Amino acid sequence: MDNGFVPGQVKTLLSSQWASLARPIAMLMVLASVYYLWRSLFAGGSTDISISGQSANFYMFIAIAACVYGLSLTFLAIAWVSFLPATDRRGYEVNLLKIYGVTSIAKYLPSGVLHFGGRQLAGARVGLSHLALAKASTLEAAFSAMAAAMLGVFMLMLGFGVTIVVLSAFAILSAFALRSNPAMQNATIFGVASIVLFMMSMASIAAMCVWLLGSQGALSTAAGAYLMAWVAGFVIPGLVAGIGVREAVFAFLVNDEILPAEIALIVVFMRVLTTVGDGLFFLAFSAWPKTENTPVKEL
Repeated sequence: MDNGFVPGQVKTLLSSQWASLARPIAMLMVLASVYYLWRSLFAGGSTDISISGQSANFYMFIAIAACVYGLSLTFLAIAWVSFLPATDRRGYEVNLLKIYGVTSIAKYLPSGVLHFGGRQLAGARVGLSHLALAKASTLEAAFSAMAAAMLGVFMLMLGFGVTIVVLSAFAILSAFALRSNPAMQNATIFGVASIVLFMMSMASIAAMCVWLLGSQGALSTAAGAYLMAWVAGFVIPGLVAGIGVREAVFAFLVNDEILPAEIALIVVFMRVLTTVGDGLFFLAFSAWPKTENTPVKEL
């Protein structure tokens, strides 16, 4: 007997229920994170934070780091394109990168997941299947979270320098293996490698920020903690670019090795330079002309 309930309606209902549940959870996480930051860094008025009192070299670092971060976001775009079917992306890579770059700014809208929906819609407009787009976005998100978490743990346990040496050796061996064995040439491997390069860039920027503030002994902790904090801000639904949660987790992880005033400066400067870098990334791809040999439409 037909009760008028079809699978599509069931899926819509479940999605609606999940969205209704996810929003208050995300809001509670943000409020808890803001409270933790206030209590850890500002409560009691004992923390002297002087953002305006930094050296010119430090502000120059912030400007350069914002550009480096913005450029490194291209690694994530490359990974997403690599995860698309070869027949769909061959010859159209530049315009697919443009889609990723232009829609990435949607992470700053009220729902942090909108940049995934943006590239889904833009990709569908140029003829890519929703299944292929969803698979590519899922792989990029999953590998990003796994890579950040694993690298964060390695840096916290082994140290920043050791992690770089191990990854460098692995990259060299992988390059030789791919070159000597054509059967191993796989776009997925290339995509994962691109994601690792982005995470290493982000960790290096956090470590350099700590070094310039005078906490040279906490480089590994800061680099690993920032990656772990990035994961926390990334996986919680509904956040605007992980704001609040990322900073709170970072402060919690480095609290024993870095002074509260320096933690506050680090989280502020990292938020500033990543926001500026995201803006530069968006503007660069917005101005990037599309190639003529592809049906990709203007965004």
